Amino acid sequence: MFIATGVGTVFEGLTLGSYVPGNSLLHNLDPRTKIFSSLLLIMGTLVAASPVSFLTYSLAAILLLGLSGVAWGHFLKSLRFIYLILLLSFLVQALSVPGEIILKFGGLTITREGLESGGLLSWRLVVVVILSTLVTYTTTSINLSVGLEKILRPLERIGMPVSQLAMMMGIAISFIPLMLQEFQKVIIAQQSRGAGFGSRNIFRQFKNLLPLLLPVVAGILRRADELSEAMEARCYRPGAHRTRMQVLRFYPRDWAALAASFALTVGVVLIEYGLM
Repeated sequence: MFIATGVGTVFEGLTLGSYVPGNSLLHNLDPRTKIFSSLLLIMGTLVAASPVSFLTYSLAAILLLGLSGVAWGHFLKSLRFIYLILLLSFLVQALSVPGEIILKFGGLTITREGLESGGLLSWRLVVVVILSTLVTYTTTSINLSVGLEKILRPLERIGMPVSQLAMMMGIAISFIPLMLQEFQKVIIAQQSRGAGFGSRNIFRQFKNLLPLLLPVVAGILRRADELSEAMEARCYRPGAHRTRMQVLRFYPRDWAALAASFALTVGVVLIEYGLM
């Protein structure tokens, strides 16, 4: 059982990038549908500026999270990994955006417009994280790799090694939870030797992470070497023609999901640029 405190709690039960088994609507969509739809929705979220557009994407992200069948607690654990980024984004906006001054100390001022901008930016990042992590939550790394390979297949005509590239991207995504597990193992090992990670200070917590980087990188390289040997033992050859147990196929639900994502994004872009 993981008993670490302080720095350890940042990684305790962290689920970022991990696949959550299930049989929901999102689980059954083609991986290409999920990749294209998430890209469209993320692009629309970044473009959205009006309250109506932003609220629409927020509700869409919440609806999709509900349709995925992934527990809210599971997703909230992932947010703990980026809460420092959210906090820093909020503070930078609150202190840098000019406007009506609410609080002033030293040479720093916090404005009402800055607080609104910081809150909006932080929430936008949360929506983007929801939309991007839903793909990895509902798609195995193998299916994600196959989907990427299908999408990038036209680039083979210009000599790009698509299959190797897709394999690398799939492995990189699957290594995210492995890297977090490696962090947990190193933290527990260091604590068993008397290392202290009990500080509640957020900056001290991340300062304590620096000495862990070398053993974590060594652990990741060891796992990569083991993976390489396992692939060679199974006669994997880059670029070789191979068959697959599961053939990807578009169903009506995939076309419906793509059409809804495309219509939502195009509608928001037209509204934001005053074309509708």
